[in-house]
This record gives sequence, C-alpha cells and structure tokens, in this order.
Amino acid sequence: MRIFVRIDEKAALIAGHDVPEGGMAQIEFDPATLSPEDRELLASRLHSAVVKDSQWCDLYVANPDLPSVLEILREDRAKFEAARAKKREAIREETRRVIQERRTTIAWGRVVPALPDGYDESVLPEELRAWQAELDKENAARMEQEKAEQARQEAQKAAAQAEKQAFIRQFVQAHMDADAQERLEAELLPEDEYLPLMRDECFRSLAGFLAYDKITRQDVLAAADCEYEPFPAVSFDVRPAQQATAFQWRRLKEIRAAAPEGSEVYLVEHLGSIRGEDPVITRISVRVKAKYGPFVFTRDYAA
Repeated sequence: MRIFVRIDEKAALIAGHDVPEGGMAQIEFDPATLSPEDRELLASRLHSAVVKDSQWCDLYVANPDLPSVLEILREDRAKFEAARAKKREAIREETRRVIQERRTTIAWGRVVPALPDGYDESVLPEELRAWQAELDKENAARMEQEKAEQARQEAQKAAAQAEKQAFIRQFVQAHMDADAQERLEAELLPEDEYLPLMRDECFRSLAGFLAYDKITRQDVLAAADCEYEPFPAVSFDVRPAQQATAFQWRRLKEIRAAAPEGSEVYLVEHLGSIRGEDPVITRISVRVKAKYGPFVFTRDYAA
C-alpha cells in the first residue's frame, strides 16, 4: 500500500532531511506488518482522494518514512485522549457542583441551575439518580400543592357565587314584584333592576342626608372660564380630603353615627381640571362604604 504525506519543510531542514520536489513524499508499506492499533491510526487520517495511485494522508512530517508517520500519529492520539479526559473530568466536576447546588436550591425553593452541556448520566449515576429522585419528589409535592390551592380557590369562588345568588333571590322575593321573581328564576332579570334597590336598602338609614352633587364637565368649563372653548380635555380625580371645615367635620360625624354598622365613613375631595393642569374646581363629600350581604356598596353624601 502507498500513501502520500506532506513534508514540513522547516522541520525537515532542521532535522537535516531533503525535501522532495512538490513538498510531498510517497511511503510504501505492507499493512499486514502493522498492529491493529497502528492500522486504525493510519486509517483515521486517510482521505478518500487518491494521488498517483496512492492514498492521501492528512499529515505533515519531517522525515517521510513509516516509523516517523506512526510516531506523529501516536503523539496526536495521546494529545487527543488527554484533552478528552480533561474535558470529561471538567464535566464530572461541574456536574458534582451543579448537583450539590440543585439540592440546596430545591431545599430553599430557589431556581434550579441547569446541568452542564455534554453531561452523561454514566458520569455520576448515583448522584444523578439521587438528585432526580429529589427533584421528582419536589415537583410532585409542588403540583399537589398547586392543585389543592386551585381547588380551594374554585371552591371558595363557587361558595361565594352561591351565597350571592341566594342573597339575590331572597332580596328579590322580599322587595320586588312577581314579574321580577319570575324573570330571576328564568335567569333573565338584569342587574340594573335589583342592584339600585339593594343600594337604596343598604343606605336606608342615611336617607335623610343629601346626596353628593357630582362635578360635571360643564362645572369644570365654567370654573375655568373657557365655557365656549371647543372640546377642551377635562379630567376628574378623587383623593382623601386634605382639610375640613367645621360644617364638613360635623356632617362626617352625623353620617358616621347613622351609617350601617361596620361601614367605612371618611371625607374625600373631588377634583376637576383641564388639560391635566391644577384643579379648577374641588368639592368635598362624605363617602360611605358599607357591606350588604355579600355585596359592598359605596355612596357619597354632600358635605
């Protein structure tokens, strides 16, 4: 068998060897005289290209003879094996570190780090299996906890809805006519028919107090003296009152005394402005927030 190799001209000159014309040399040998390991080494560097009836060997040599070629191939193989072993050991160490970190993060509920690229379960089978068992157990417990929490929330939501429907039915039967009751049973009664009645019933004890007169767009335009400006940008806002007159304080106490039990009663300031600038008009009201069965209603009163 014949193979062609390239000549490393600089190395050949230093070693005192002649360089053939074209920088290539042909080596002839009998493969049967080589060991299986040497034949495998040579085969790994042969190309499919054929040059002058010889196989092309991807190799640079200083001395174009078979022992020199085999020596270079053995050195290259040893370097390759050393590099692979080093990389494999680095993967082992990184896998050990990540497994330990995963156990720590699982215990504390933090984000679990990823295993290194190229890891193999055969590297550390016992530790990997131990980690996987811990992770599976943690994931199963988390899933069960999430399912239980979801079921609890759904049950709570269903119970609240059932309570609300029962309260609506009871209220309609007590305060509305037969027509409304029939439409409720048919699930055709609009909310805007019974909710205003509920709100009035909720604040029945405050019926003697004047309702708050809302700030309108026209009020803002008039206060800003731009009543005739075409389509100005008007905005409204509400905030806790910053101060109160003697009358407003007295009205707050009167409404608080008459409000339904457990109500929140406080002063709020209503603001009206143009183009997002400082308010041009403000009004104070007493806000009452009361619970009526499963419903919560809010109403403002003049102050």
